[in-house]
Amino acid sequence: MRLPPIYLELHTSGLTRSNSYDYFKTTGSSLLTAKTLLEQFNAAKKFDLRTDGIYDELFSAAQNAIIYSGMCIEATLFDLSLALFGRTFAEHIERLDPLGKFFVLARLIYRQDPGTSGVTYQALKTVIGERNKLVHSKSVEYINFDDLEPLVEGAERQGDKLNHALTNSYRALILLSMFFDGNIFEELRILPSFKKPEYWENIIPTALHSEISWCAQASAKEHQSRGASIF
Repeated sequence: MRLPPIYLELHTSGLTRSNSYDYFKTTGSSLLTAKTLLEQFNAAKKFDLRTDGIYDELFSAAQNAIIYSGMCIEATLFDLSLALFGRTFAEHIERLDPLGKFFVLARLIYRQDPGTSGVTYQALKTVIGERNKLVHSKSVEYINFDDLEPLVEGAERQGDKLNHALTNSYRALILLSMFFDGNIFEELRILPSFKKPEYWENIIPTALHSEISWCAQASAKEHQSRGASIF
């Protein structure tokens, strides 16, 4: 099997569209799929072969949303570094983890540390942490059938973390764009800009518009608390 040649969409700036844009769309579509399957699963009267299939598809979609969100975060931070500070700088900070890159870029752009309690940092941390667990997961070595309580409790904790990461999968990307202000993304097309509705209304599925509203309120409070603006 051989795939067709890679399609490169050129922009008037001379740059190709970054991978982060495609990862952003895939995250959104995976999140919508997970939401639809969750509704179907919850509507079922009992857990049977039909809901068992939905269950598998649901968790696959949820994991895809988190994994692609993590990929988008990394691609966005690299492209932002490259566009603003050049390839040497971008490749040098590749040694850092995504949260480290975010810290460095925020410090350079805003001339102040972003802190670790802000909504953007916390969303990024949640997604990256769960993404790392998914791509580096390890099997359970031994199940003690005489004492299943630890296994059940562990599964419940993991389920809570997965739910939290799924909720933040799309929000983290929107907040990342809003954190660095839309003007950067309007010019460089790394992520959609959310400064004005006309910039995103036609490219974001209607079912996800509520996510934009939630992020806009959270981001406004974050910017106000920092008193920060790029321009």
